[in-house]
Amino acid sequence: MNVLLVGLGSIGQRHVRNLRHLLGAQVEISAFRTRKLPRVLTDGFGIEPGSDVEEKYAIRVFDDLDEALAQRPTIAFICNPSSLHLPAATAAARAGCHLFIEKPLSHSWDGVERFVDIVERSNLVALVGYQMRFHPCLQRLRALLQEKRIGAVLMGGQPIVSIDNLNGELRGDALCQMVERPIVQVRILGKSELMRIETRATLFATGNNIVVVGDMVRRTLLASMDANVERPELREFKQHPIEMVLADRGKYIAAVLTIVRAYQQAGYPNSLPTLASYNQWSLMVRSALVWLDRADPAETIEISRANDPELVSLNAVVTAWRIAVNVGETKTAGELVKLADAQENVPIKDENGNEVKDELGVVVTEFTYKHPDLRDALDMVARGRRGLDATLLGKWLSGQQNKVVGAVKIIKLGGGTHVRRWGLSTAI
Repeated sequence: MNVLLVGLGSIGQRHVRNLRHLLGAQVEISAFRTRKLPRVLTDGFGIEPGSDVEEKYAIRVFDDLDEALAQRPTIAFICNPSSLHLPAATAAARAGCHLFIEKPLSHSWDGVERFVDIVERSNLVALVGYQMRFHPCLQRLRALLQEKRIGAVLMGGQPIVSIDNLNGELRGDALCQMVERPIVQVRILGKSELMRIETRATLFATGNNIVVVGDMVRRTLLASMDANVERPELREFKQHPIEMVLADRGKYIAAVLTIVRAYQQAGYPNSLPTLASYNQWSLMVRSALVWLDRADPAETIEISRANDPELVSLNAVVTAWRIAVNVGETKTAGELVKLADAQENVPIKDENGNEVKDELGVVVTEFTYKHPDLRDALDMVARGRRGLDATLLGKWLSGQQNKVVGAVKIIKLGGGTHVRRWGLSTAI
């Protein structure tokens, strides 16, 4: 892979560090830069003394953007000043590069439509990086606004609630309560008040590649459709399901009730294990469908579990923890961070497994993490502005304790209220 960095300041260098960490020597890095300052900037916004950024990260530097693009890079990272983002990104798109653009896309709307048109016509992947959308405070504000909107719909007594064109994740305490509890407390939109209401609504969420997260996983059934065409909205059909049902609604209702009644009359044969909080549905709907040799709709829950980012992170941390820490040993969050950050100097080997030597016959070495899997896992859940953050890790551990994954769970052991120690325990 050939990657081009347009700009090599603190943000550009952070991308370089990440690329080298993730891909090592597999990625060829070049840079277009004008100031050519040699300093190496650290995650803590300091300067690494005695180091040259181009030498340290093996970067090939160009002072002409067209010459850099002539090397046919696979992807370009646009990290120069904001007013220069769009011209550089447009040039890279014309050269066929996929794009990662630091926020903002531009300081002006001029040229944006032309850039978007080039990206779409060339079928390129382009995104603007804006990690603040994942800030816990902003995510909480978004959840509160969503909760109030849903509350307003429930108070209106609508039998069906549709979240259309959902972009991203399906999650939230309000959603969990709404789809499980017969009576919920909702926030009134525009006020700081709660109201208890009865809910019998059915929730539908539509969108492309929706990710179900956390406690919503066991409360959600997936229904996937793949038209396998570029413009599915242009497809034409011989029949229209909604019109068919509305034209003879009674027939369809009778068919549904007949299935349930037949299953009752048969004595509920081979009923499936019930799902917590959905006992009646599991017996009367799910088991009846399986009785008719139809697929178990609850099987889609396992698909959601496999894609749940919270569960993926928890599994990664627990798996790496079991390898790096002795059985029965406890650690504070700070000790776990220190263990994950620990490095060692090891020989560099070529593709045949032989040690690489310099022109003097000395073995070439590099610093690598002693426990790279643990470092990567903690980076998923506790990365701060200056690397792994023990405070963030402590908060994450508090939220994950006693959750079982792979027959193991994280537990808190002693240490008082100020210094908490954490360990792994086998779930019984």
